[in-house]
Amino acid sequence: MASSGKNTKTARTARAKSLAAGAQEHFGPSEVLRYASGTHTLDEVLAGLGELVARREAVRVAEGALMKALADEEAAAPALVQRMNEFEAFVRVTFGKSHVVLADFDLAPYKTPRPRTGAEKVAAAAKNASTREARGTKGPRARQALRGDVVGVTVTPVVAKKER
Repeated sequence: MASSGKNTKTARTARAKSLAAGAQEHFGPSEVLRYASGTHTLDEVLAGLGELVARREAVRVAEGALMKALADEEAAAPALVQRMNEFEAFVRVTFGKSHVVLADFDLAPYKTPRPRTGAEKVAAAAKNASTREARGTKGPRARQALRGDVVGVTVTPVVAKKER
């Protein structure tokens, strides 16, 4: 097999398989191989190459199991998170502002909003008034003043024909 030039794990595994096949074909089982400043038997070489291939296969199988587990988790998560949120709401309603009990659930009590200053109240009222004016919204009394009879319009009643 020619080298693809890529040093990926898949390419490395394919190279290990090819080297093992070539070694079995060209070296005898009792032959001593001298390389990398040492001596090695064919069985040692094949065991090392086989372990590399086996570990990559184990990783591939584990990745498949991981992907399935992640897909299962993602499919089940929305319903389970909703159930958890509902239970948290139940705990908060049940125990209110009791810091001690909420701490047992690792929940902090809701913070009470700080009182607004006078300047903030004035600014909010001005913003509210300008928004209502821009949108043309009116209160119930202003809407009541707009109601009444329409003047200058003649209404002609329409009578449907009876079917026989």
